[in-house]
Amino acid sequence: MLPWKTVIEIRRDSKTPLFIQITKAIIREISYGRLKAGQALPGSRSLSELIGVNRKTSIIAYEELMAQGWIEILPSKGTFVAKDLPVVTYHALNGESKHAAYPEKTCFPVKPWVAATTVYQRHASMIALDDGSPDTRLAPLDIIWRNCRSLTRGPFKNKLLAYGDLQGDPRFREVLAEYLSNTRGLACQKEHVMITRGSIMALHLVLNQIVNPGDVVLVGETNYPAANSIILNCGGSLQTIPVDENGISTHHVEEVCKKIKVTAIYITPHHHFPTTVTLSAERRLHLLELSQKHQFAILEDDYDYDFHYASGPILPLASFDRQGSVIYMGSFSKLLAPGIRIGYLVAPQNLIQALNQARRHLDRQGDFVLERALSQLILDGDLQRHLKKSLKAYRIRRNLFCQTLKKRCLEFVNFNPPEGGMAIWTKFNSSLDLKNLSENLASKGVYLDVDREILRQHHATRLGFASLNETEIVTAVEILGDCLERASLETH
Repeated sequence: MLPWKTVIEIRRDSKTPLFIQITKAIIREISYGRLKAGQALPGSRSLSELIGVNRKTSIIAYEELMAQGWIEILPSKGTFVAKDLPVVTYHALNGESKHAAYPEKTCFPVKPWVAATTVYQRHASMIALDDGSPDTRLAPLDIIWRNCRSLTRGPFKNKLLAYGDLQGDPRFREVLAEYLSNTRGLACQKEHVMITRGSIMALHLVLNQIVNPGDVVLVGETNYPAANSIILNCGGSLQTIPVDENGISTHHVEEVCKKIKVTAIYITPHHHFPTTVTLSAERRLHLLELSQKHQFAILEDDYDYDFHYASGPILPLASFDRQGSVIYMGSFSKLLAPGIRIGYLVAPQNLIQALNQARRHLDRQGDFVLERALSQLILDGDLQRHLKKSLKAYRIRRNLFCQTLKKRCLEFVNFNPPEGGMAIWTKFNSSLDLKNLSENLASKGVYLDVDREILRQHHATRLGFASLNETEIVTAVEILGDCLERASLETH
């Protein structure tokens, strides 16, 4: 409802009758577009109470508006802005639109954001070929929401719904620290854990805290675009390092460190984004040695740790760190669903304390109810059961996707079946013109929900299989094959 007392300013010292003041104010709001054709208006009694006038005054004003064709009163329904409005003769201020529309631009300068990725929205009815997301249909959402309902009805509801610890719910951090110790070998306590809204927030907080303008940050020559974007917007200087089948080349890292001062390196060890390769154990230890020798931070974004099909995971660098070199990050968004915005970072306490102050000015705290519900998910064993179920389903889907892609698209693409993760790094033949690929797929009901800049730069993309069931995989790959055939014909 509009703030009518503010919209209709009654001036009792004016020579203009009150009903005319009301009439003009409503006509002005309609002319501005803030009141739209067919929109309901308060009844005469409600209006008189809202603006502090006699009801007869409101009735007379409405009668005048109806006589001029601005409103219509429908018996037993109410008062509405007329659907067929008279010609508006409102005279706009300089530069102001005749009809109200929210301004397209500010009147003051805005610092541009260095964007390394673009987000696209897909139609809900389409099959989405994403760059590697979990299947939300497998997530134990009923259990999570049941836990949330139980908590909001229990004796701790007031505490969970009030302001609390900047680092996150203490109980959740305690449970998560033990979980990370048991599953990843991290010798951390709850004091070393901060809960964030997804790992991207953790990355944003850390980079803004440790990177100053001009500082050198190392990344893979192919890398997570959002990480590049945050580094650049911190004023950092990106230095790319080659990536091969064993992950980022630590030999090249060493060579760079001999020449320039490095502030940090960002890595995705399981499995490198976007190429899906795993950083070898040998290189992990080498990188840790280099960080301690040259005093740079390792930002270990282990978003894909839990999904392995050919072998078990390699322990994180953080599990071997005894010098405070590694900042470890992860997310439940990849384990459960992208909409469950719970991430975390593990770091020495002095950094956590600094990040607490930074977090206060960005997001006062997280969702304590959801955090506590996830702690119960871990304690009850439901998370591990979900991971076991998901891992089995994703392995089947990976195999089917690779088989179908090889059968239908082999002449157009090159790929290696990934050892883990949720996507396949797919390279397209250099002769193919892919500029219309997304549009052609969309016309056939498949939305290519990937980073278009990676596709343009590398003539390759991640094709996610985890979020699709078996029928959707076959359909999507068949359509992809049709579109690649079309691209091949158009090229020749």
